[in-house]
Amino acid sequence: MQKAWVIQLAGLMAVLLLMAFTLPRYARALPERIAEHTQQYLHEQGMPWASVQAGQANSRDIAVNGTAPDADAHWQAIDTARSQWYVQRVEDNISTQIIEPYTLHIQWDGKSLSLDGYVSDDEAKSSLAEQIQATFGDKADLTYLQTGAGAPDGWETLIGSTLLKEARPLESASIRMTDKTIRFAGKAATTKQVEALRKALEPIEAQGYNLSVNMVALDSAAVVCQQEFNRLLSQKKIVFASGGSTIDRKSDALLQELADTAIFCADSTVLISGHTDNVGSEENNLKLSEQRAKAVKGWLFNQGGVPLERLKTEGKGAAAPLADNDTEEGRAKNRRIEFIVEGI
Repeated sequence: MQKAWVIQLAGLMAVLLLMAFTLPRYARALPERIAEHTQQYLHEQGMPWASVQAGQANSRDIAVNGTAPDADAHWQAIDTARSQWYVQRVEDNISTQIIEPYTLHIQWDGKSLSLDGYVSDDEAKSSLAEQIQATFGDKADLTYLQTGAGAPDGWETLIGSTLLKEARPLESASIRMTDKTIRFAGKAATTKQVEALRKALEPIEAQGYNLSVNMVALDSAAVVCQQEFNRLLSQKKIVFASGGSTIDRKSDALLQELADTAIFCADSTVLISGHTDNVGSEENNLKLSEQRAKAVKGWLFNQGGVPLERLKTEGKGAAAPLADNDTEEGRAKNRRIEFIVEGI
Protein backbone atom coordinates (compact mmCIF):
# COMPACT_ATOMS: atom_id res chain seq x y z
CA MET A 1 0.00 0.00 0.00
CA GLN A 2 2.76 2.36 0.98
CA LYS A 3 4.64 1.46 -2.20
CA ALA A 4 1.64 2.35 -4.41
CA TRP A 5 1.32 5.69 -2.64
CA VAL A 6 4.97 6.46 -3.29
CA ILE A 7 4.58 5.59 -6.98
CA GLN A 8 1.55 7.89 -7.33
CA LEU A 9 3.39 10.72 -5.61
CA ALA A 10 6.37 10.28 -7.89
CA GLY A 11 4.08 10.36 -10.95
CA LEU A 12 2.42 13.54 -9.74
CA MET A 13 5.77 15.16 -9.16
CA ALA A 14 6.85 14.20 -12.71
CA VAL A 15 3.70 15.76 -14.19
CA LEU A 16 4.18 18.93 -12.19
CA LEU A 17 7.80 19.08 -13.23
CA LEU A 18 6.81 18.62 -16.91
CA MET A 19 4.23 21.38 -16.66
CA ALA A 20 6.75 23.67 -15.05
CA PHE A 21 8.98 23.29 -18.07
CA THR A 22 6.37 23.19 -20.88
CA LEU A 23 3.80 25.83 -19.87
CA PRO A 24 6.23 28.78 -20.02
CA ARG A 25 7.49 27.52 -23.35
CA TYR A 26 3.88 27.23 -24.65
CA ALA A 27 3.09 30.71 -23.34
CA ARG A 28 6.10 32.12 -25.16
CA ALA A 29 5.08 30.35 -28.42
CA LEU A 30 1.44 31.48 -28.29
CA PRO A 31 1.99 35.06 -29.59
CA GLU A 32 3.99 33.72 -32.53
CA ARG A 33 1.28 31.21 -33.38
CA ILE A 34 -1.41 33.90 -33.20
CA ALA A 35 0.61 36.14 -35.52
CA GLU A 36 1.25 33.27 -37.92
CA HIS A 37 -2.41 32.24 -38.10
CA THR A 38 -3.61 35.84 -38.52
CA GLN A 39 -1.16 36.52 -41.35
CA GLN A 40 -2.16 33.31 -43.11
CA TYR A 41 -5.83 34.29 -42.86
CA LEU A 42 -5.17 37.79 -44.25
CA HIS A 43 -3.34 36.28 -47.22
CA GLU A 44 -6.23 33.86 -47.81
CA GLN A 45 -8.61 36.85 -47.85
CA GLY A 46 -6.68 38.49 -50.69
CA MET A 47 -4.25 40.67 -48.74
CA PRO A 48 -0.81 39.18 -49.50
CA TRP A 49 0.85 42.54 -48.88
CA ALA A 50 0.04 42.35 -45.13
CA SER A 51 2.49 40.91 -42.60
CA VAL A 52 1.73 40.27 -38.94
CA GLN A 53 4.16 40.63 -36.05
CA ALA A 54 3.62 39.09 -32.61
CA GLY A 55 3.23 41.33 -29.60
CA GLN A 56 4.91 41.01 -26.23
CA ALA A 57 5.48 37.62 -24.64
CA ASN A 58 2.43 35.99 -23.04
CA SER A 59 0.09 38.45 -24.85
CA ARG A 60 -2.45 38.06 -27.65
CA ASP A 61 -1.52 41.42 -29.19
CA ILE A 62 -0.35 41.71 -32.79
CA ALA A 63 0.91 44.41 -35.16
CA VAL A 64 -0.19 44.46 -38.81
CA ASN A 65 2.42 45.86 -41.20
CA GLY A 66 2.64 46.47 -44.96
CA THR A 67 1.75 48.89 -47.74
CA ALA A 68 -1.92 48.74 -48.71
CA PRO A 69 -2.86 49.47 -52.34
CA ASP A 70 -5.60 51.86 -51.18
CA ALA A 71 -7.45 53.09 -48.10
CA ASP A 72 -10.19 50.46 -48.38
CA ALA A 73 -7.63 47.63 -48.36
CA HIS A 74 -5.93 49.25 -45.35
CA TRP A 75 -9.05 49.20 -43.19
CA GLN A 76 -10.14 45.81 -44.47
CA ALA A 77 -6.88 44.32 -43.17
CA ILE A 78 -7.24 45.93 -39.74
CA ASP A 79 -10.91 44.95 -39.38
CA THR A 80 -10.16 41.39 -40.50
CA ALA A 81 -7.33 41.03 -37.97
CA ARG A 82 -9.53 42.40 -35.16
CA SER A 83 -12.30 39.96 -36.03
CA GLN A 84 -10.18 36.93 -35.06
CA TRP A 85 -11.41 35.66 -31.68
CA TYR A 86 -7.92 34.84 -30.44
CA VAL A 87 -6.59 38.38 -31.06
CA GLN A 88 -6.85 40.85 -28.19
CA ARG A 89 -5.39 44.09 -29.61
CA VAL A 90 -4.22 45.14 -33.10
CA GLU A 91 -1.53 47.75 -33.66
CA ASP A 92 -1.95 49.47 -37.05
CA ASN A 93 1.43 49.88 -38.78
CA ILE A 94 0.02 49.90 -42.33
CA SER A 95 0.90 52.63 -44.80
CA THR A 96 -1.16 53.31 -47.92
CA GLN A 97 0.43 53.34 -51.37
CA ILE A 98 0.23 56.80 -52.94
CA ILE A 99 -0.64 56.87 -56.65
CA GLU A 100 1.75 59.15 -58.54
CA PRO A 101 0.80 60.71 -60.83
CA TYR A 102 -2.88 60.64 -59.92
CA THR A 103 -4.79 60.35 -63.18
CA LEU A 104 -8.23 59.96 -64.71
CA HIS A 105 -9.29 59.97 -68.36
CA ILE A 106 -12.96 60.61 -69.14
CA GLN A 107 -14.04 59.79 -72.70
CA TRP A 108 -17.50 60.70 -74.08
CA ASP A 109 -18.43 60.15 -77.73
CA GLY A 110 -22.01 61.33 -77.51
CA LYS A 111 -23.28 57.78 -77.04
CA SER A 112 -21.12 56.08 -74.43
CA LEU A 113 -18.93 57.13 -71.51
CA SER A 114 -15.77 55.52 -70.18
CA LEU A 115 -13.55 56.33 -67.19
CA ASP A 116 -9.99 55.09 -66.82
CA GLY A 117 -8.05 56.08 -63.70
CA TYR A 118 -8.48 56.63 -59.98
CA VAL A 119 -10.80 57.86 -57.27
CA SER A 120 -10.07 57.80 -53.53
CA ASP A 121 -11.96 54.75 -52.27
CA ASP A 122 -14.93 52.45 -52.78
CA GLU A 123 -17.33 54.95 -51.22
CA ALA A 124 -16.23 57.64 -53.69
CA LYS A 125 -16.46 55.15 -56.55
CA SER A 126 -20.00 54.12 -55.59
CA SER A 127 -21.10 57.72 -55.21
CA LEU A 128 -19.65 58.62 -58.60
CA ALA A 129 -21.31 55.58 -60.20
CA GLU A 130 -24.69 56.77 -58.88
CA GLN A 131 -24.15 60.25 -60.33
CA ILE A 132 -23.13 58.76 -63.67
CA GLN A 133 -26.20 56.52 -63.69
CA ALA A 134 -28.44 59.53 -63.08
CA THR A 135 -26.75 61.61 -65.81
CA PHE A 136 -25.78 59.08 -68.47
CA GLY A 137 -28.02 56.09 -67.72
CA ASP A 138 -26.55 52.75 -68.75
CA LYS A 139 -24.11 54.29 -71.22
CA ALA A 140 -21.08 54.19 -68.91
CA ASP A 141 -18.17 51.75 -68.70
CA LEU A 142 -16.43 51.89 -65.32
CA THR A 143 -14.35 48.75 -65.82
CA TYR A 144 -11.07 50.64 -65.55
CA LEU A 145 -12.07 52.98 -62.71
CA GLN A 146 -9.86 52.06 -59.73
CA THR A 147 -9.34 53.24 -56.17
CA GLY A 148 -6.09 54.60 -54.82
CA ALA A 149 -4.70 57.07 -52.32
CA GLY A 150 -3.28 60.43 -53.34
CA ALA A 151 -6.26 62.22 -54.89
CA PRO A 152 -5.90 66.03 -54.97
CA ASP A 153 -8.37 68.05 -52.89
CA GLY A 154 -11.85 68.15 -54.38
CA TRP A 155 -11.07 65.46 -56.99
CA GLU A 156 -14.34 63.48 -56.86
CA THR A 157 -16.53 66.55 -56.35
CA LEU A 158 -14.95 68.19 -59.38
CA ILE A 159 -15.53 65.10 -61.52
CA GLY A 160 -19.15 64.58 -60.54
CA SER A 161 -20.49 68.09 -60.13
CA THR A 162 -18.62 69.85 -62.94
CA LEU A 163 -16.72 67.82 -65.52
CA LEU A 164 -19.25 65.06 -66.20
CA LYS A 165 -22.13 67.49 -66.00
CA GLU A 166 -20.56 69.77 -68.61
CA ALA A 167 -19.49 66.88 -70.86
CA ARG A 168 -22.97 65.36 -71.17
CA PRO A 169 -24.51 67.84 -73.69
CA LEU A 170 -21.41 67.89 -75.93
CA GLU A 171 -20.98 66.05 -79.21
CA SER A 172 -17.82 64.51 -77.75
CA ALA A 173 -15.36 65.15 -74.93
CA SER A 174 -11.95 63.92 -73.80
CA ILE A 175 -11.00 65.03 -70.29
CA ARG A 176 -7.52 64.16 -69.02
CA MET A 177 -6.78 64.79 -65.35
CA THR A 178 -3.21 64.47 -64.09
CA ASP A 179 -2.75 65.56 -60.49
CA LYS A 180 -3.96 69.18 -60.55
CA THR A 181 -3.83 69.66 -64.32
CA ILE A 182 -6.98 69.23 -66.41
CA ARG A 183 -7.12 69.18 -70.22
CA PHE A 184 -10.67 69.43 -71.55
CA ALA A 185 -11.07 68.84 -75.30
CA GLY A 186 -14.01 68.00 -77.51
CA LYS A 187 -16.66 69.13 -79.96
CA ALA A 188 -19.77 71.19 -79.38
CA ALA A 189 -22.67 71.91 -81.69
CA THR A 190 -22.29 75.69 -81.60
CA THR A 191 -19.82 78.43 -80.77
CA LYS A 192 -22.28 79.68 -78.15
CA GLN A 193 -22.14 76.30 -76.42
CA VAL A 194 -18.33 76.44 -76.33
CA GLU A 195 -18.44 79.90 -74.75
CA ALA A 196 -20.89 78.67 -72.11
CA LEU A 197 -18.64 75.70 -71.36
CA ARG A 198 -15.58 77.88 -70.86
CA LYS A 199 -17.50 80.05 -68.42
CA ALA A 200 -18.77 77.02 -66.50
CA LEU A 201 -15.24 75.64 -66.15
CA GLU A 202 -13.65 78.91 -64.96
CA PRO A 203 -14.20 78.19 -61.20
CA ILE A 204 -11.95 75.12 -61.49
CA GLU A 205 -8.84 77.30 -61.55
CA ALA A 206 -9.95 78.98 -58.32
CA GLN A 207 -9.67 75.53 -56.69
CA GLY A 208 -5.95 75.38 -57.51
CA TYR A 209 -6.19 73.35 -60.72
CA ASN A 210 -4.48 74.23 -64.00
CA LEU A 211 -7.06 74.12 -66.79
CA SER A 212 -6.75 74.10 -70.57
CA VAL A 213 -9.80 73.97 -72.84
CA ASN A 214 -9.53 72.98 -76.50
CA MET A 215 -13.00 72.86 -78.01
CA VAL A 216 -14.20 72.87 -81.62
CA ALA A 217 -17.62 74.27 -82.47
CA LEU A 218 -19.24 72.49 -85.39
CA ASP A 219 -20.58 75.80 -86.64
CA SER A 220 -17.11 77.41 -86.59
CA ALA A 221 -15.46 78.65 -89.77
CA ALA A 222 -12.79 75.91 -89.75
CA VAL A 223 -15.33 73.10 -89.49
CA VAL A 224 -17.57 74.65 -92.11
CA CYS A 225 -14.52 74.99 -94.38
CA GLN A 226 -13.63 71.32 -93.99
CA GLN A 227 -17.18 70.26 -94.73
CA GLU A 228 -17.22 72.44 -97.86
CA PHE A 229 -13.83 71.13 -99.04
CA ASN A 230 -15.13 67.59 -98.65
CA ARG A 231 -18.31 68.40 -100.56
CA LEU A 232 -16.52 70.08 -103.47
CA LEU A 233 -13.91 67.35 -103.86
CA SER A 234 -16.51 64.58 -103.63
CA GLN A 235 -18.34 66.08 -106.61
CA LYS A 236 -15.36 66.90 -108.84
CA LYS A 237 -11.67 66.08 -109.07
CA ILE A 238 -8.67 68.25 -109.83
CA VAL A 239 -7.41 66.94 -113.15
CA PHE A 240 -3.71 66.75 -114.06
CA ALA A 241 -1.85 65.85 -117.21
CA SER A 242 -1.33 62.08 -117.33
CA GLY A 243 1.75 61.18 -115.30
CA GLY A 244 2.54 64.85 -114.61
CA SER A 245 1.72 67.75 -112.29
CA THR A 246 0.33 70.26 -114.81
CA ILE A 247 -3.24 71.17 -113.85
CA ASP A 248 -5.85 70.87 -116.60
CA ARG A 249 -7.61 74.17 -117.30
CA LYS A 250 -11.00 72.54 -116.88
CA SER A 251 -10.24 72.34 -113.14
CA ASP A 252 -10.02 76.14 -112.81
CA ALA A 253 -13.64 76.52 -111.71
CA LEU A 254 -13.23 73.90 -108.99
CA LEU A 255 -9.95 75.44 -107.82
CA GLN A 256 -11.58 78.86 -107.56
CA GLU A 257 -14.34 77.43 -105.39
CA LEU A 258 -11.70 75.78 -103.20
CA ALA A 259 -9.81 79.09 -102.96
CA ASP A 260 -12.99 80.95 -101.96
CA THR A 261 -13.63 78.37 -99.26
CA ALA A 262 -10.06 78.64 -97.94
CA ILE A 263 -10.39 82.41 -97.69
CA PHE A 264 -13.56 81.98 -95.61
CA CYS A 265 -11.65 80.21 -92.79
CA ALA A 266 -8.99 82.90 -92.63
CA ASP A 267 -7.50 81.78 -89.29
CA SER A 268 -6.83 78.19 -90.36
CA THR A 269 -3.96 76.46 -92.13
CA VAL A 270 -4.91 74.15 -94.99
CA LEU A 271 -2.86 71.04 -95.75
CA ILE A 272 -2.98 70.01 -99.42
CA SER A 273 -2.33 66.27 -99.58
CA GLY A 274 -1.46 64.54 -102.86
CA HIS A 275 -2.19 60.84 -103.51
CA THR A 276 -1.52 58.41 -106.37
CA ASP A 277 -2.42 54.84 -107.30
CA ASN A 278 0.16 52.07 -106.97
CA VAL A 279 1.26 52.00 -110.60
CA GLY A 280 4.98 52.75 -110.83
CA SER A 281 7.69 52.86 -108.19
CA GLU A 282 7.11 54.09 -104.66
CA GLU A 283 9.75 56.79 -105.12
CA ASN A 284 8.15 58.13 -108.30
CA ASN A 285 4.67 58.08 -106.78
CA LEU A 286 5.82 60.04 -103.73
CA LYS A 287 7.52 62.58 -105.94
CA LEU A 288 4.50 62.94 -108.25
CA SER A 289 2.03 63.30 -105.37
CA GLU A 290 4.16 66.06 -103.80
CA GLN A 291 4.53 67.87 -107.13
CA ARG A 292 0.77 67.81 -107.70
CA ALA A 293 0.09 69.12 -104.19
CA LYS A 294 2.56 71.96 -104.78
CA ALA A 295 0.94 72.75 -108.14
CA VAL A 296 -2.42 73.18 -106.40
CA LYS A 297 -0.81 75.34 -103.73
CA GLY A 298 0.69 77.53 -106.44
CA TRP A 299 -2.69 77.93 -108.17
CA LEU A 300 -4.45 78.88 -104.92
CA PHE A 301 -1.81 81.50 -104.19
CA ASN A 302 -1.29 82.93 -107.68
CA GLN A 303 -4.82 82.78 -109.08
CA GLY A 304 -6.96 82.24 -105.99
CA GLY A 305 -5.45 84.86 -103.69
CA VAL A 306 -4.97 82.55 -100.70
CA PRO A 307 -2.01 83.70 -98.52
CA LEU A 308 0.97 81.41 -99.00
CA GLU A 309 1.64 81.08 -95.26
CA ARG A 310 -1.76 79.43 -94.81
CA LEU A 311 -1.01 76.62 -97.26
CA LYS A 312 1.02 73.47 -96.63
CA THR A 313 1.65 70.45 -98.83
CA GLU A 314 2.50 66.78 -98.49
CA GLY A 315 2.88 63.86 -100.87
CA LYS A 316 1.59 60.49 -99.69
CA GLY A 317 2.15 58.50 -102.87
CA ALA A 318 0.11 55.29 -102.83
CA ALA A 319 0.29 54.92 -99.04
CA ALA A 320 -3.34 55.84 -98.24
CA PRO A 321 -5.66 54.31 -100.84
CA LEU A 322 -9.41 54.85 -100.69
CA ALA A 323 -10.18 51.88 -102.92
CA ASP A 324 -8.69 48.67 -104.28
CA ASN A 325 -5.88 49.31 -106.76
CA ASP A 326 -6.73 46.11 -108.66
CA THR A 327 -9.34 47.88 -110.81
CA GLU A 328 -9.16 50.99 -112.97
CA GLU A 329 -12.11 52.43 -111.07
CA GLY A 330 -10.30 51.92 -107.78
CA ARG A 331 -7.06 53.40 -109.08
CA ALA A 332 -8.97 56.46 -110.34
CA LYS A 333 -10.39 57.03 -106.84
CA ASN A 334 -6.94 56.79 -105.33
CA ARG A 335 -5.47 59.44 -107.63
CA ARG A 336 -6.68 62.50 -105.78
CA ILE A 337 -5.98 65.74 -103.90
CA GLU A 338 -7.31 66.20 -100.37
CA PHE A 339 -7.75 69.45 -98.43
CA ILE A 340 -7.34 69.13 -94.66
CA VAL A 341 -8.06 72.02 -92.31
CA GLU A 342 -5.57 71.68 -89.47
CA GLY A 343 -6.57 71.96 -85.85
CA ILE A 344 -10.00 70.32 -85.93
